[in-house]
Formats: sequence, C-alpha cells, structure tokens
Amino acid sequence: MRRKEIAEIRKQFSLENCNITRIDTTLITQGEITTRQQQTFLNLDDDDLLKYLGIFKKTLAGKLGKNLLNLKFRAPEPEMSWGFLQQIRDSGLKDEDLIVSATESIKEKLDRKNNWYIIWIRGVYDVPRRAKDGEELEDSEDVYDYIMCCVCPMKLTKAALGYNEEKDQINSRRRDWAVENPEYAFLFPAFDNREENPNALLYYTKNPDSPNEELIKTLGLRPIVPPRIQQENFWCGAREIMKENWGFNTVMSILDGINETISEDGYIDQESKLTVSDIKSIMRDAGAAEEELEKLKAVPSEECPNAELLTNSQKIEITARDITITLAPKNSGAVRLEDINGEQWIFVKAEGDIQINGVSSRKG
Repeated sequence: MRRKEIAEIRKQFSLENCNITRIDTTLITQGEITTRQQQTFLNLDDDDLLKYLGIFKKTLAGKLGKNLLNLKFRAPEPEMSWGFLQQIRDSGLKDEDLIVSATESIKEKLDRKNNWYIIWIRGVYDVPRRAKDGEELEDSEDVYDYIMCCVCPMKLTKAALGYNEEKDQINSRRRDWAVENPEYAFLFPAFDNREENPNALLYYTKNPDSPNEELIKTLGLRPIVPPRIQQENFWCGAREIMKENWGFNTVMSILDGINETISEDGYIDQESKLTVSDIKSIMRDAGAAEEELEKLKAVPSEECPNAELLTNSQKIEITARDITITLAPKNSGAVRLEDINGEQWIFVKAEGDIQINGVSSRKG
C-alpha cells in the first residue's frame, strides 16, 4: 500500500464516512481473556464511536517502512494463514469461534505482565471511480471488504484529585484502566492500487525497533528483510545541484526520502530500485530547484568514490571528532544538526531504553 491508498482508507474513519459494520472486543488481563463483546459498530454512543475512530486513525498513521509495513504471507502453512484471516473476513466478523481462536494466538505473543484490549472491526468500502485528473466520480466501481485488528495496551490512569459533584468537594479520584493507542495492528487484505490484495496486509507497529517478530510469524507473514538499495550513482550530481545548501540536514533528508520511497515501492521483503523520477522527487523535497533537477544524471562510481558509502542500505555512520553514531537507515529522521551560539551540535532523538556500555540508564 502506498501513502495515497492508506490515506484513502484512513479518511473513512470519521462519523461522516464511517463504513464499519461490526466490532468485536476482547479484554486480556494477566494473559487471560476476561471479557468479550461483539456488536454493530454504529449502535455505539457517539462519544464511544469517536474514541474508537481515533484509535483506528492512529493505526494508519506513521511512516511507511517504519511504523507501517507492507508484508506478504509465507509458506508453508503458518499458525494463522491467509486462509484463516480470509475466513474471518468472509464471515463478516460474525464467526465467534474463528475470532476467539485468532485472538488466543495473538495474546500468546504479547507481554503477559501487561493488560491488553484487542479490537477487531469489519468494514465495507465502496471504492469510488476516479477520473484521469483524480477527481472522484459518484458511482462506485469496486468494493473493499476488510478487517482490521488493533492490539492496544491498557494502563492505569494517574492518581489525582478531582471534583465530586455529589459531595461538592475535592476528593482523590479513583484510578482505572484506560485503553492506549495501538502497540500493534494489521489491516487485511492490503488495499493495493485501490483494489484488495489478499496475499498481503498492512502491519502497524508503534515502535519501529520492536515490531514483535513473533506476532508477525504467528500471522503467517514473511519476516522483515531490510531492503537493499540498487540505484544509479547520483550523489556527486546531487551535491552539485544543492551547492551551498548541501549540508548535514540535507543529506539526512535525502536518506530519509530514499528509505520512505523504497518502502512505498513494494513489500519490504523485496529488493527495491529507485528510478530517476524517484530520485528527482527526493531531491525536490530536499529543496532542489526545478531547473537544477534537469541537470541530475548518473555519475560513474569511479568518479564518485563515496557513492557506495552513501547508498549503504544497512547502516548510516555519522562521525564527529572521535565520536561515531551508527543507525539504521529507517531511523535517519531521528538525528539532526543544529547551530547553537556558533557551535554545531548533533541531536539524537531518544526513545525507549538508553544503555551505556550495555547497562540501562535513565533519561536525563
């Protein structure tokens, strides 16, 4: 799925466009299913509808290749295969035995120390035809019948004081369990070229560094393989085009664009190749002038010895003085250079556990 296709489905998660027919929810506490409920989605109160729709929108948010992963099914038959999810979809989310079995398989791959809320929905989207100029026409040409599963952690609300209307006084407020935004989720089947593709799905992970490989395997999907960049050497020409604008943040912006374009180009277990059009689009986003882009051409590798280093799809190395920062290309957007009081500083966005010589350390 590409950005436009994801945005098209995400647009349906509103009260005005909602096409969700059913919802099935399961509460998991201490690794065990404690509560299940299934109902017609539009029978929920408006406040509840809005909260659920917010969760579904979050599921289709984030960057392709980082939070959103295009994944295909594998062989031989896994625990949960294309056929299993297809049965759930074809049942209109009404076969409780299938849903319970799938939910059981999913919960086995979750942290038992946490409580979880698993949401299944089924939607039917009448895909409108589009004119050549992209304008939507009134009549529909196809139907996209899909299911989506959101795996949301439950967390205790913070202790606080609150106003008690009955007693007309301030009291300590009771802590309760709140549903957080999804940690993992998937949309099946994939919506490729505005048509359903039952051989793949769109997988969401809140933390790109921890996509839950065991859950991916349980879903019957091919393992994540970092894409290898096969492209013409263009860095020398790109540097000439950017001239005085060629700096740290420009290079990082280009690397980020390469990673995102590759993720859009296909499924992440396949090798990808950037076209000249892709390269020009990346350079345009990095600030290159339109007239300069026409000068961009492939440069023989012997004339640009650093090309292979810059197009290394396995890692990015940033060196300053005797300090080296190594990161995966998918995390290129987490590093930036800033000028503070005439001095240059490299900033790294810190998420999750921070370790010093393998020892965990608090932030700050």
